[in-house]
Amino acid sequence: MEIHGVHKTPRPHVSKVVPFTVNPRWNAEMYVVTMLETERERCILHVSVFDHNDILPDELVGEVHIHLGDLSTGIHNHVSRLFPITTSSSRRRRRATPSSTPCPQVELAFDIITQSVKDDTIQLEAWEHQRYSIVRREWSKDFLRLPPKDPYPWTSIDNQLPIGGFHMSDTTAAAPTGFVSRVGWVYDVRLGDDNGWQYARCFNGPWRRQDSFTMQVRKRLWINSCTKVPSPSFVGAVPVNAAAADSS
Repeated sequence: MEIHGVHKTPRPHVSKVVPFTVNPRWNAEMYVVTMLETERERCILHVSVFDHNDILPDELVGEVHIHLGDLSTGIHNHVSRLFPITTSSSRRRRRATPSSTPCPQVELAFDIITQSVKDDTIQLEAWEHQRYSIVRREWSKDFLRLPPKDPYPWTSIDNQLPIGGFHMSDTTAAAPTGFVSRVGWVYDVRLGDDNGWQYARCFNGPWRRQDSFTMQVRKRLWINSCTKVPSPSFVGAVPVNAAAADSS
């Protein structure tokens, strides 16, 4: 997935591979983008569907182009739609499709959340930390050293005081009274790699977006954007978040 038409083009979102099926389903994939309402009116969401191959390059099945300005707005106004996939020319040439075969489609669910002023939005944050094990050749919170040598697996700030814990629930809170969570807790891919991770030799930094053989620790930011519940007379919006989640 990729958004075109925004002043600052967001990073594309690449979903996980669903093997051994011609009708894949993604239930936890989410693409969150922040933009102005004037930008949304002209933005296009490009969705490319690929046939995965372990040996050869993945083959482009087709594409969908969605005008975000055509989608309705509102807090958690969950909209799920089917979009026909325009099959790629190379696939059409190689695979003749009988007229009785249904057109391939992709189903996407959207939440368009608007806000009027900055005070109407609260962003909760939590940091996840892991260390790399040369012996196990894997990343895990279980390899962290005890504080204060390393941070806790999860840390956040509460009333300007740092708190830490071994589980995400130890450091995260529910949406404040009078606010509603937009899309729940999601990691912020704007700071790190495709999974939000930043890498370093130690927790003092400097931090890099890409892993390498010299990197020993990593962290990523989880965010939960909460919007103030509007009154029935709520009118108007400037910024907008567009979240598209695959459901098929």
